[in-house]
Amino acid sequence: MKTIYKYSLDPYQSGLPEIVMPKDAKILTLQLKQGAPFIWALVDTNKDHQKRYFIWRGTGNEIDSEVGTYIGTIQMERGNSVVLHLFELSREEEENLKKIKATL
Repeated sequence: MKTIYKYSLDPYQSGLPEIVMPKDAKILTLQLKQGAPFIWALVDTNKDHQKRYFIWRGTGNEIDSEVGTYIGTIQMERGNSVVLHLFELSREEEENLKKIKATL
């Protein structure tokens, strides 16, 4: 069955945010709901699940070459306003980042 699910993402958690969703899920949008960021995705509930990895980057922050595919931008109020941009990592980018972080 195809349907739309929403998935929460915490931009302040450590490490790479991950979401488990059905394979081939199509991300539709990134938006705030009651001040918290969510992704909405078109999913096929009959498909197996897989982990998908994301990375947040703030406006003005350095972006490395393994930044991934752009998903969306949100503006959050946390003391002062912060603008965050979300990218999804491909499998190759995910592996490269894990290798880099393992050496730190």
